[in-house]
Amino acid sequence: MIRKSFLVFVLLLLMVLPVIGCNGEEELDLDEVKEELEPYMTQRQMDIARVESFLEKAEPRDVGMDEEKLYNMVHNLHFNNPYNVVSMVILKDDYEVLEYYAGRHREFAQNSVTKSITATLMGIAIEEGYIDGVDQKIIDFFPEVEDMEVDANLEKVTIEHLLTMTAGFQWNEHDVPYNLPSNDYTAKCESDNPISYILTKPIEEEPGQNWCYNSGQSHLLSIIIERATGMDTMSFAEEKLFAPLGMNLTNVSWPRDRQGYHFGGHGLRMHTKDLAKIGYLYLNDGMYNGKQILSSQWIEEATSIKANAPRRQYYEDYGYQFWIDSYEEYEVIIAAGSFGQSLYIVPELDMVVAINSFLKSSDQAPYSILTTIVDSIE
Repeated sequence: MIRKSFLVFVLLLLMVLPVIGCNGEEELDLDEVKEELEPYMTQRQMDIARVESFLEKAEPRDVGMDEEKLYNMVHNLHFNNPYNVVSMVILKDDYEVLEYYAGRHREFAQNSVTKSITATLMGIAIEEGYIDGVDQKIIDFFPEVEDMEVDANLEKVTIEHLLTMTAGFQWNEHDVPYNLPSNDYTAKCESDNPISYILTKPIEEEPGQNWCYNSGQSHLLSIIIERATGMDTMSFAEEKLFAPLGMNLTNVSWPRDRQGYHFGGHGLRMHTKDLAKIGYLYLNDGMYNGKQILSSQWIEEATSIKANAPRRQYYEDYGYQFWIDSYEEYEVIIAAGSFGQSLYIVPELDMVVAINSFLKSSDQAPYSILTTIVDSIE
């Protein structure tokens, strides 16, 4: 009886093996995969968001990508859902080569990807002369510190220290759960006076010496942009970045703190394709539709290694609110948010990948998706 059951099992296994890949995932015929995915990779999924394509479309094979590998990856993401990816846009060689939407979402919370966009706005504000430069002292923008008890080292802190998260403030954002009031990020968000909460923190280390993840520093950047330009950060972004990139502004929102300032380190919501436009801007030295929106010099500085973050789990090198990493021989510029919001820029491959996910853990990131995409390039 046991022997008969074993033979039946072997026969069934032999029938199944031809359709199972070496990685344990089912390998389907490419045409079948495309047919199954078609409802999730078409313009219909974007109608509700009223998002238009901004580049010509091309098939992955037209830009040297292995379609079978690429579509099998998307098929696995959709039907097995290992990362809860809800949308993805891939740009390569000035073409839109793939887009995927699990649902008809108008916008996505970008979490800490917001930091990279705030830094981008800082670059524009400096370029247009609202701010002297990254070496300007932040106390120039906070006259209220005269009525606060602040660390003497505060007068040494510059905008560049905020951009690189090296201001030296005492700050604990990662070692304490976000749902506890002792987490500095949470306390800052719930404070009636976030400016005072951040600026009255002790400065434990000499500014510029060591890196510490600090969303409060990113928030100060947003406040400085508003105070320097006379426009709230969202209005400045709409005029100087979002509208020039052709974004549908009904898909963009940005909450404020209790003092009325837009959060500089989180909260921005936008469509995945609009996130891809930010990456495309960096990929093309700040040019979009023949117009210089962001200076190429700023992009070079923002995406150069300014600090080392050895305690960060996934990436170690940091620029101006961007992570800098590599895969194989390729440099990768990364804007990363909790729960899987990711913007990957790979200059040597002329490629941008924008991903929005709803991961269960803030400590995860779908970096393996990027590596699979890079590996698909023939």
